[in-house]
Amino acid sequence: MVTTGTGSEFDSAMTFMGRHCSLSRTRRLPPPRPNGSMTESGQPSDSGNSQIIDDPAGIADLLQRLLDGAVLIEARPRGSRMLLLTAVVDLDRQRGRFAIDSGRDAELNRAILASEALEISARLDTIPTRFTAGRFTATTGPDGVRFEAELPDRVVYLQKRRYFRAGVGTALDLRCRIAAENLALPGVALLDVRVLDIGIGGLALLCSEAEANALMAAPGPLPFRLRIDRRDGLAATLMARHSAVVTGARGAAARKVGCEFVALDATAEAGLQRLILTLERERIARDRQLR
Repeated sequence: MVTTGTGSEFDSAMTFMGRHCSLSRTRRLPPPRPNGSMTESGQPSDSGNSQIIDDPAGIADLLQRLLDGAVLIEARPRGSRMLLLTAVVDLDRQRGRFAIDSGRDAELNRAILASEALEISARLDTIPTRFTAGRFTATTGPDGVRFEAELPDRVVYLQKRRYFRAGVGTALDLRCRIAAENLALPGVALLDVRVLDIGIGGLALLCSEAEANALMAAPGPLPFRLRIDRRDGLAATLMARHSAVVTGARGAAARKVGCEFVALDATAEAGLQRLILTLERERIARDRQLR
C-alpha cells in the first residue's frame, strides 16, 4: 500500500533519505532560456532532428527503458534554478503513473511538490530525451519517499532523422525488390523480401540465411525498388551493413539485415519522409484501437 507523506512526517522522511540514499543529488543552475528545450507552455520544443512520441504505449515503453536501465535523469521545477538528479523508480501502466526518487535537500523536495510540473531530461542510449510531467505528490515505497505523477502527454526523443526507424505493421505489405544478378543466389533472378522498419538512413529486411549472406557479401551498392501493397514505390540503391538472427512469429529463425541507402536524391528523400509519416500515423491509429 502506498501512502502520502505530509507535514513533519514528510520532513523526517526526507532527513532519513538524505542520510541513506546515495542516488539523488541537487544542484542550482541558471534559469532556463526562453528559447531552450521547453516551450512557453512547458512542453518540449519540436526540433527538425526530433521524434515526438505521443501515444501512451510508446511513452510507457520509453519510461520502462529509463526504469530498467536505472538511467540518471534531471528534474527541474518549472521556472526554478534548482535541479534534482534522480531516476525513475516505478512505473504503473494500468494507473498511467510513474515515480521518481526523492532528493536529499528538503527545500528542493518541497519545491518539487509545490511546482505545477517538472521539466525532465535524460540520455537514453546516448540520445537526449525530454518531457514535462506533473503535478507530483509524495508517496512512500519499498525504498522510502518517492515522487509520483501521471505519465506525460508526449516525449521528445532528440534522435537525428537519419537514425529514426518507423516500424512496418502487418497491415501494410511493404517489400523490397533487389535484382539478384550481383548476388550469390543461384537460380534467383529477383530477391523479394519483407521490410521490417525504414528510415531516412536505411531499412531493415527480413531474410533467410542464404539471402542475408548474399546481401552481406555483395561487392557494391545494389539497385532496389520498394513495393507497397503491390504498387511500385521508391527506387534507389542500398548497401547491407549488418545482420542479426531473429525469431519469427512461429518460432522459426531468420536474419534481420540492416541496409544503408546510398546517394538518395531530394525526390527520393521526400518520398521516404511521406512513407515514414504514413507508417507512424497507422501505428498510432492501431494503438488507439487496441486501448
